[in-house]
Amino acid sequence: MATHELQMRIDRSVPYKRLPGFPRFVTWEDADTVETLDKHISVKLVLGDDLNEISSRWQDVYEYGLATEVDAEGNPVFNGFPQGQVDAGNSNLEYDLEIGRNYILVERTGGMVRDYRNGEVVKASAVWSKAKVSGYLIVDVKEG
Repeated sequence: MATHELQMRIDRSVPYKRLPGFPRFVTWEDADTVETLDKHISVKLVLGDDLNEISSRWQDVYEYGLATEVDAEGNPVFNGFPQGQVDAGNSNLEYDLEIGRNYILVERTGGMVRDYRNGEVVKASAVWSKAKVSGYLIVDVKEG
């Protein structure tokens, strides 16, 4: 069985100017990639301390989907996303894969405190905003 540790990243849900310095998943070009001969993979989801510090309100589940089909632009097509959930405390996903390219998308939503307005910090002001972290993983399964 193949394994991969997928670091969750902030995505487009929070503009870069408001949270600069965080690695982000924006498109599938930013995805982690794995090549394997195994048709089964275990993915450990990791939410780093930096992301835990910006929010105490992350949902207690990760939602995920797996796709093998792409649209005309080459973006994966997830039918009925999310296709499932996994407890954030466990945060291990196991997938049966097909030979060829497999796309795995994982998301977790939450809320974060922001103390800025129009990009400027406003003292003694705090507003809860929605936020989301994502994991993009491409697994190429080779015939062996």
